[in-house]
Amino acid sequence: MTGERNGTKEGFLSGNQLKILAALFMIVDHVGLLFFPNISSAMWMRCVGRLAFPIFAFFIAEGCRYTKNRARYLGVMTLMGLLFHLVYYYIMKDNMLNVFLSFSFAIALIYLWRNFVSACKAKRIDGAALGFALFFGYAFLVYEISLIVHIDYYFGGVLLPWLVYLTKKKWLRLFFFALGIMLVAVFMGKLWTVEAWGLLAVPIMALYNESRGKMRMKYFFYFFYPSHLVLLYGIYLLCMGGKG
Repeated sequence: MTGERNGTKEGFLSGNQLKILAALFMIVDHVGLLFFPNISSAMWMRCVGRLAFPIFAFFIAEGCRYTKNRARYLGVMTLMGLLFHLVYYYIMKDNMLNVFLSFSFAIALIYLWRNFVSACKAKRIDGAALGFALFFGYAFLVYEISLIVHIDYYFGGVLLPWLVYLTKKKWLRLFFFALGIMLVAVFMGKLWTVEAWGLLAVPIMALYNESRGKMRMKYFFYFFYPSHLVLLYGIYLLCMGGKG
């Protein structure tokens, strides 16, 4: 990936820099959630936090586009999601399917879509028909699961990376990105007015130069999410005198 289009640089923020921004937004969000849950003046912290998920979801789509090992990408995300689910359940009594599992559903959806498109391009009618059935059947299954089990960001969170994946064209991709964020807000129900703040991630992602950045930080971001939650929760328990 380069940050150039016809010799003109389109953005100045790398993928790593944008994910660091998203990580900071996430910290602000979770500090507000844990330490100031009933203070209306701290609502701005939750609104700032709405920018984190869309940015990370954008890069899930990028990962699906550029990964050399699709099975490993899906497998690592799923394994970590299951592992962290057990950690959250036993430490924080949280039974929600965490964001890693939301992204696992999204990655599988993207791969099914990719197989469908490949069959269409190859003009394999039987393969295209099977790919179409598998894609929409899987999407319907995940939607039904989201009605029974609390998947983080619900079905909208699964659709957002897929929408970003649909095109490589920058401005059209940003349009689908905005559409996906609005779907996340809709699926969040009564919380849609807060989730809609995620639309501010669109102009931020417009600054993306389509480069990864100089440092290899993939696994840092994998482990940042659960580790910062456990750390913040530990600080919260200390402040509360051990009463969770």
